[in-house]
Amino acid sequence: MNKAKIFSFYLLAIFIFLFGILVIDFIISNTLLKQNHCVNYQEFFYELKKNCKGKYRFKTSFPLAKTYTDKNGLRVKNHSVKKDKDKKNIFMFGDSMTYGVGLEYDKTFVGIIDNKFKDYNVYNFGLSSYSSSVYLFQLKNALKKNLRPEKIFIFLDLSDF
Repeated sequence: MNKAKIFSFYLLAIFIFLFGILVIDFIISNTLLKQNHCVNYQEFFYELKKNCKGKYRFKTSFPLAKTYTDKNGLRVKNHSVKKDKDKKNIFMFGDSMTYGVGLEYDKTFVGIIDNKFKDYNVYNFGLSSYSSSVYLFQLKNALKKNLRPEKIFIFLDLSDF
């Protein structure tokens, strides 16, 4: 009888310990480690959410980077950035390099161009795994919204072919 009680006690202690770890893991992952990402996944397509503030990590090995999007669902420096209708527009199309995976906006090449050319509105259409067919789709949608580019830059890599 004594051995049965000891075994039951150890079994219950192990169960309580494992249950406690699961509860703590759930609480931490939904509070401290929660990532509010701005990616809107569709069945055959994904894009950035409109007017979003979050963090984005392309893969677990990549660092988290703050992400802000505008009313068009494009990555911008921060929410206070407003496009000036009197300025000319530069459109930047590309994939993860154009988006700036793992980097804060100011450290991306689009962010550097945006900071350098104050006379232009710079639109970053880049997102991971995008390709040339998506760039054409995005351009057509921008034109439908009456956004007219003065300059268009397309950054291609081998995976686009």
